[in-house]
Amino acid sequence: GQPFSFWYGALEPHRGYGGGVGVGAGLSPDSVEVPGFLPEVSPQLRRELCDYYYEVEWADAQLARMLDLLEARGELENTIVIFTADNGMPYPRAKADVYEHGVHIPLAVRWGDHALIEKIVVER
Repeated sequence: GQPFSFWYGALEPHRGYGGGVGVGAGLSPDSVEVPGFLPEVSPQLRRELCDYYYEVEWADAQLARMLDLLEARGELENTIVIFTADNGMPYPRAKADVYEHGVHIPLAVRWGDHALIEKIVVER
């Protein structure tokens, strides 16, 4: 096939979620994981975290659909897929801060059976 470029920017994990979508999808505010760095844990925060986690799961499902489509068209093995984000969670001490949850972002690269990295060196 012809070379192509495609960029997808998921808006869903950003604040402004539809209120209650996480709970509506079955996530429980009582059992939702609350990061320890958040200064105050309230019932409202727990509901918002349910919404956030639901939106992250939705964005993940969209990525899976894109990969499935590439595979169905026989293009997956010839496509370099890069998945990353621009910042961490949209909460205090995360997004726009240099704390761990603000700078810890996902990065995944896939290119079929091609080796992208021959050697990894970690110096401490």
